[in-house]
Amino acid sequence: VVDPPEGIRLSLSLDETLPLVPADRTQVFQVVENLVRNAIQALPGGGEIRLTSEADLDVARVRVEDSGPGVPPELQE
Repeated sequence: VVDPPEGIRLSLSLDETLPLVPADRTQVFQVVENLVRNAIQALPGGGEIRLTSEADLDVARVRVEDSGPGVPPELQE
């Protein structure tokens, strides 16, 4: 994944019990990389990007969150 620039912390909290998921590893990597790049752009003054994964029954989830201000209400639609 992308190395964040100075002033941006990257934290990982990965569930080691995730089930195997039939997916294209390259495509999943590309999606996560794009989300991290977007998060970096949302943090021009610095902040934190959190990557988490979790298992819930037979579902695996990967989440990318940042501490940026979010999408302005007028652009959310």
